[in-house]
Amino acid sequence: MQKKQTSLIILGRSGCGKGTQIKFLKKHLNPKHKVAVISGGQLLRNLIKKENSSTTNQLRKTMGLGNLVPSWLIMFMYLHKIIACGHIDKFLIFDGVRKIAEAKLLTEILEWHERALPVCIHLDVPEKEVVKRLQHRKHVHKRHDDHDEAIKRRMKFFKTEVMPTLKYFEKENRLITINGHDKPEIIFENIKAELKIRKLI
Repeated sequence: MQKKQTSLIILGRSGCGKGTQIKFLKKHLNPKHKVAVISGGQLLRNLIKKENSSTTNQLRKTMGLGNLVPSWLIMFMYLHKIIACGHIDKFLIFDGVRKIAEAKLLTEILEWHERALPVCIHLDVPEKEVVKRLQHRKHVHKRHDDHDEAIKRRMKFFKTEVMPTLKYFEKENRLITINGHDKPEIIFENIKAELKIRKLI
């Protein structure tokens, strides 16, 4: 029987600072826990860099337009990491779960492995602020998928796809909302405080 390890899902608008907070979390947790960060976006970017196939060609097109990747593909990538890479007994941090179907399937997978149900941390940052951050990232980091039309699409699917997922976690009493419009260090202190209250770390 697996012990009741914690699983966190980090959600927020594109550009809300998920990557920074995940780095803080991993550094903080590593002395005590074996931590596995599973980032859907990073897995997909790695895939299109390494391979050239009908799937990766379609994936480049989808990501380049700023559209959501199909749930079956992102869940395939997660399952490979969880099962084939042997991460199921670790403290899991997920970045990239967006749709309700993905959240429910991930919950089912973790529950079947007798783990604690995943808890969602929502980094709440206003749309205007994240758009400004993404436009800055486009110029500094040369991200091909950060063009203006893609950014607009991401803001739109946050409302249509991600907001219902946040409501799902809220209804399940598995949602922690954090003000993400602050200094990264302060945001992290607030995350830690909430996780300690729930006895998740």
